[in-house]
Amino acid sequence: MNWTDVNRNDLNTAICYIQSNYDPAITRKIIEYFHERMSQGEPYDQEMLHVFMAHVFERMVNGEMTKKGTRIRLTADQAFGLKMRKGQGNIKDTLDRDLKATACMILLMRNGTLWQDAKGYAANLLFPDDEGEKAVERAYESHRVLLEMFDQDTLLATLAPYSLPS
Repeated sequence: MNWTDVNRNDLNTAICYIQSNYDPAITRKIIEYFHERMSQGEPYDQEMLHVFMAHVFERMVNGEMTKKGTRIRLTADQAFGLKMRKGQGNIKDTLDRDLKATACMILLMRNGTLWQDAKGYAANLLFPDDEGEKAVERAYESHRVLLEMFDQDTLLATLAPYSLPS
């Protein structure tokens, strides 16, 4: 969308989008649009500004519900949608790594390795510098029930890292 020639429908679409999606780039463009119009004395859609600011003010006053069902206050940047609240950052997708760690642990334990040793081995394969045992432990707890259903070790071996001890 070319923000110099924004029409009411485009502005409404962008505002509706940010009301339910985190997109700081679009939020910043909306703010810049209104700022440029106001600072240059150009006309702007006051009703759309009202819709935008009503959304922001509602988030500032009422906050946001957490997954645990508690309501937390938001900073102005969070209410505008420019920053995520603490704990909501861009969390890297770890499913592939978690499945590898779990498959590795299951295969090692099927071959007689103790749980603690299997966890350490998987962490050493998947994380640098002696880090990651807690992540491997969480992955194992999350995915072991599913992966233990695979009776054949060859299926698990396709998920596990390449360098498992024999």
